[in-house]
Amino acid sequence: MKATNQSKEIIGYALSATSLLNGKKAVCRNADGSTPVIKGLGGSKRDERFINIITDEPNITSHIDILSDNFTLEFDISNVAEGIDRIVLLGFDGSAEYSIRDFDLYFSDKSSAFYGDLVYSYHCDTAFTPKTRSTCDVMISFDEPIKGKRLGFRFLKPNPTDSVARIAFIGAYSQRYELTHGILKAKTGKNVLKTYEIDLPADYAEVLTDNEAFGGNYITLDNNSVDFLCRAHLNDGVFFAAYSGEGKLLLNGAEPQTEQVADNCFTAKWSIAENKPHSLAVKGKIRLSEIGVYDSATEITVTDTVLSNDFYGIGACVLPMAFMDRSAAEGYNEAYWQKEKSRTNLCRPTVVRLWFQPDWFIIDEAAYYRHEYDFNSERMKGVYKYLDLYKESGVEVEMNYGWKVAPENQGWFSIQDVRAKAESAPADLDEFAYSCAEFMYELIVNRGYTNIKYLSFYNEPCTRDVETPNWIGDFLVIPPLDKPTPNGELAREKFYYWHEMAAKAKAAICRKGIGGKLQIWGAECAGTDEMLAAWLNAFDRPGDSLIDVYTIHTYYNNETGIDKMGAALKKAGNIPVCATEFAASAAGKQWGLSNIQMAMSFIKNGFCGAFLWLLSGITLAAPATFSIDSDDNNMWRSPHIKPRGVNSIFYELCLFMRYVPVHSKSFEVTVPPNKAVPCFDTKSLEWSKRYESNMRAAAFKLPNGEYAVFVEADKTGYEKAVKINIPVKDGTVFYKMSVGDENDLTAPARLPECRGTVTAESGAFTDKLESGHTLTLYTTVKPYEQIICTEDIVELTAGGEYEISYSLYDTNESRVSFAVSSGENVITLKGNTVKVFESAAAGSMASVKLTLENGKNTYDTLLIKVV
Repeated sequence: MKATNQSKEIIGYALSATSLLNGKKAVCRNADGSTPVIKGLGGSKRDERFINIITDEPNITSHIDILSDNFTLEFDISNVAEGIDRIVLLGFDGSAEYSIRDFDLYFSDKSSAFYGDLVYSYHCDTAFTPKTRSTCDVMISFDEPIKGKRLGFRFLKPNPTDSVARIAFIGAYSQRYELTHGILKAKTGKNVLKTYEIDLPADYAEVLTDNEAFGGNYITLDNNSVDFLCRAHLNDGVFFAAYSGEGKLLLNGAEPQTEQVADNCFTAKWSIAENKPHSLAVKGKIRLSEIGVYDSATEITVTDTVLSNDFYGIGACVLPMAFMDRSAAEGYNEAYWQKEKSRTNLCRPTVVRLWFQPDWFIIDEAAYYRHEYDFNSERMKGVYKYLDLYKESGVEVEMNYGWKVAPENQGWFSIQDVRAKAESAPADLDEFAYSCAEFMYELIVNRGYTNIKYLSFYNEPCTRDVETPNWIGDFLVIPPLDKPTPNGELAREKFYYWHEMAAKAKAAICRKGIGGKLQIWGAECAGTDEMLAAWLNAFDRPGDSLIDVYTIHTYYNNETGIDKMGAALKKAGNIPVCATEFAASAAGKQWGLSNIQMAMSFIKNGFCGAFLWLLSGITLAAPATFSIDSDDNNMWRSPHIKPRGVNSIFYELCLFMRYVPVHSKSFEVTVPPNKAVPCFDTKSLEWSKRYESNMRAAAFKLPNGEYAVFVEADKTGYEKAVKINIPVKDGTVFYKMSVGDENDLTAPARLPECRGTVTAESGAFTDKLESGHTLTLYTTVKPYEQIICTEDIVELTAGGEYEISYSLYDTNESRVSFAVSSGENVITLKGNTVKVFESAAAGSMASVKLTLENGKNTYDTLLIKVV
């Protein structure tokens, strides 16, 4: 078929792409909108694979859109004489907009695979695992080749957004012996196997056995051997094997160091030299599941190249609505707030982006134009609780001034001819700027919230308002237009309106005498890399100094995607960039895509900060009619919904937040490649390798001169060694904290405690990392002292008593004080014993504050509920 927009031919080998339900067809498109020609099976590769749609990754030039439920793609595979033992699907983008649907896979000897034999059912909770920003893939392997006349994929249901599923490539393979980046994939009898090459640097191979501890594929060795030619460049290399069975493994006649890792499952290790043939022999019978080589230590170097001279840290977004009408109606109360305070103080995000609506102090239209504001309204009192907490905990605040418009103000505050007045920009920019300056003066000067350092406006203005169900942003300024802004161009009417609004607000703040106390951030943009770059480029025009930091939003973006984004933004302008919204979901605790990975990728690309969406779950106030409260995208759910435990994101990000304070310096870190990753080249139609590391690293110098180094390590089958080169004095002690994927999410939140120390000598230190996926912190800062309640909440009857228990971590202090922090009419305290008053009504709540008397604002909260 022709990729007409690139003037070259790309050949495919599919016979058909047809829906067998309701007569619908697959929609095949090139990037320019033209319809590609799909060729049938043929060519010299017909006995190896077939392809229906091919892309020029990473810029997808053609695809199939799956538009309906129960949609089936089917293909003629009768010419594949050896049968099929692997299926590969490449999809477009790992975002929800184009996420893959669940599908069933069929093989059939009949004319239609729709009625064939079900051989595989794929269920996807979210989307394909993204391998690059542009593609994501699923690979299905079969122990024995499957033969038939036709192959069918039946896509069973829409994705979470009811959008299309976009399939860019489908391939099937028949390769009986294969070694991919050190991965042995073959099944044999008792014959001596062929010689394989392990072309590394590479991680250990991940071929898994059918044992529960290992998985599904293996090679049986029965008193025979497998020969290998290792061409890895190793530094104190290790040959690694995992196996099950009663036999004995020998490498070049030498016995290994052996460890039993599960019932009848073992690992074996030998020290080896590079560029040497090896023979792995077995006495007896085993199932060999994993082989490979790796360096005994990965050497990481902290350079003197500064990535961000003023790193704002890992912060979080906050919607300060817990004490507003809808949340209070659901049962949120002061006791739950006390619990949220202790959790916030524990993880301590460096900066919070605090969303704010002027409605909360507006009385009415007449008062607004008389400049009469109610800064003591009930909603403002709820906001002050948040600001008090952040001031007490040393958290800086980005005030996001302007978001939704309340129904009672939409008739005059909003622009009247926009499609959705609740999402309108302010109609009167002069009055908006005046109110902003008065509000900021009230907070910073009159009320002393000097930790409010940054000011931004509205949310995601960079989309153009068109008649489409897609997201239109929170800054509508014009009636709907006939078409969206082309990718990479400004939505000009929005940019210039936002620019004028921010410039007027900045001038009003300067006239008020507080211009030197606030940086202007903006414009909270979301979209493609090209769109983000276009807005940055417009802000970075000569003579334009409106914004101090350019703020962007991105979700579910893997390392390759953030690398590309970072490169595009660096090319577009020189304004520091902060990602003020990001998340990879609580379920994403893997190497390829996670909140740890996103944070590490932002740091590597020189971003000056990154803020999680969202710190905690919340029920939104009017005009919104929904809640943002789930196990995804926030560190804990609202405690009135889920009082016990926190979400896994807490453990992913808490070390960053607590140990890298605002205004640190981030440094470039070099991490050598030590594993090869298989890549499918859609031009040559061949698998190849790209070399990566199974570690990521980030390094900081804190404002007080201390150091912090983070190392994220991928899951492996062995304990990993690391050497970190860092320019510190001999004898410098680093404290080690580490967190993995498995945490007790029902237990009270706590920071990972210190696991020991390492000492730098000759500008370096070495350590061992666990075999699982981990984030490890090495810091010269002494570990944070913790007091953690044994329970988050205790239920008692009227007149009941409870002796409070707790644990202390990383502290020599043992003095603890107890105080009722809410519900004085519900409970009383005597020492560490709580007693509920006989008169306390069922459903009433109280809280107790446990304070470690170390003078460092260290405390936790116990909730008491009367039942």
